[in-house]
Amino acid sequence: MTYSLASLPQVLRDAGLRVVEHPGWEMRGHGDMGKVQGVLCHHTGGPLTGELPDINVLVQGRPDLPGPLSQLALGRSGTFYVLAAGKGYHAGAGSWQGVTDGNSHFIGIEAENTVETTGPRADPWPEVQLDAYARGCAAIHLPQCFALREARARWFASTIRSMGEVDCSVAARRRGLCSARRPSARFCARRS
Repeated sequence: MTYSLASLPQVLRDAGLRVVEHPGWEMRGHGDMGKVQGVLCHHTGGPLTGELPDINVLVQGRPDLPGPLSQLALGRSGTFYVLAAGKGYHAGAGSWQGVTDGNSHFIGIEAENTVETTGPRADPWPEVQLDAYARGCAAIHLPQCFALREARARWFASTIRSMGEVDCSVAARRRGLCSARRPSARFCARRS
């Protein structure tokens, strides 16, 4: 089966981002996506060090949730890893602006980070990773929305605010993870 997100690596490369295609990504997914309406930003909550040590979990899943868990992963180096061209199980239960199946309508990105700000697992977001996160989110949506640079800037600012709302209304609220520590909250502060 050919999935609708087959152009995802090229979209990211066209934005000047580093991209690694994980073997088998083109045929991986829980069915095809519906109409993509946004990007859902996550963090792995995994190990404190390493360049995407959680990649196998994201691809294969966990005992309670089969993989892929997202379409994209983002390493601490700012490199995007393409994991699936079809639907990933990343959104969980919830709704946002009438969307009740986030897995079918949002591209999931899992960024490697513990999201801890104090203590032995404190993991500050590397600037290169934050920059790639913001640029990747914009690149995924911009080609279908705007052609002019000025329009892109306005769209980007409003989308980043929306990502924070999605992040805190769908998956993160369920797990009690809404806070300024989240990458989407940092994007809002940096870009709005």
